[in-house]
Amino acid sequence: MEGYKKLASYILATVIFDLTMEFVKRWVRSGSRIRDQMEQGARSGKQCIAEKVIPCKA
Repeated sequence: MEGYKKLASYILATVIFDLTMEFVKRWVRSGSRIRDQMEQGARSGKQCIAEKVIPCKA
């Protein structure tokens, strides 16, 4: 059911997410708005892929 984790786009999004998290930990002040936006953007990239592959059933 988690076949999306094998997609190249999901793998790349995961790498981008990991690198973004490392970057903001090192270079962006904790609690700043830009840090929150960068983290949320990286997180949403992964989430969007997962949601498109496995559509929600309402």
